[in-house]
Amino acid sequence: MQLMTAIFTTLSLVLPATAEQRFCYPIPGTESTPIPQSILDLDYQVKVDWANKLCAQSTFPSEALQSSQTALEDGILAEDGHIYGVKLALRFITSETICLNNVNALLGVGACEQGGLITLAGPFEQWTYITPLN
Repeated sequence: MQLMTAIFTTLSLVLPATAEQRFCYPIPGTESTPIPQSILDLDYQVKVDWANKLCAQSTFPSEALQSSQTALEDGILAEDGHIYGVKLALRFITSETICLNNVNALLGVGACEQGGLITLAGPFEQWTYITPLN
C-alpha cells in the first residue's frame, strides 16, 4: 500500500497541474497487485459508499496529505484471502462536496474500475482506489 501511495505521489509531482485530469489505476508502466475479479465486479455503489464514508470522516480543507482507508470490518473478503476496501488520500481538497464529486469521478458509473488519481488546478489532488486491507 505504501508503494502505491508513493507511486501516486510521484506521479502527482510530475504531472502538470493545470486543469482537472483523471488517471485510472493501474497507471501504465507501474507495478501493481492484481485485484481479484470478484472485487472488481462489485456494484460500483459499494465502492463509492466505502469512499464516501471516508470523505465524511475527513477534515476539510485538507492542508497537507491526509490518508484513510476502509475499516477492516467494513471490507469484503475475496477469493485470494485478502479483505478489500478503498484507500482515500487528499491533498489540499477544500470541502467534503469536492471529495464526494471526485469519488464519483473515480469509482462511479463508467469511471475507473480500480480507482485512480484526480489532479485539479494547482496543488489539489485526490487518490481513491481499491486496496487490500490485510
